[in-house]
Amino acid sequence: MTINLYTNFSPKKKIGKSLSLVKSMNGTLREECDMINPSVLIENAGVIHADYAYIPEFSRYYFIRKITSVRNNLWRVDMHVDVRESFADEIKSNTALVERASGYYNLYLPDNMMPLTQDRFTMTYTLGSEFSHHGVYLLASDSE
Repeated sequence: MTINLYTNFSPKKKIGKSLSLVKSMNGTLREECDMINPSVLIENAGVIHADYAYIPEFSRYYFIRKITSVRNNLWRVDMHVDVRESFADEIKSNTALVERASGYYNLYLPDNMMPLTQDRFTMTYTLGSEFSHHGVYLLASDSE
């Protein structure tokens, strides 16, 4: 089994993370291991300075939650799956009708959380002498 250890320079929720490879290690899986929250033992001469990992056999990326020294040169690495990065291609290939977004809205979709206003807009004009007859005139504009 191969484990690639990285330093992650991107926010947790970003898809398409910026990673720097710290170390790639090969080993054998000797006991049962959870694919969502794996805990693996790694033999390494020094402290492991990584916060992200990829396990090709599981086809998943992981956040490193905790690195614990078990004994001299043996480290337990506790991880949790990064679902966004692990399934980034599937997520990006989806199409959806987005009902709510922070910066864009569609007035054709019903939205009870969208505040609506109803204001009167009145403009007053002084008319020239051609409108000197008494009466009621309705002025309309087709510009918005």
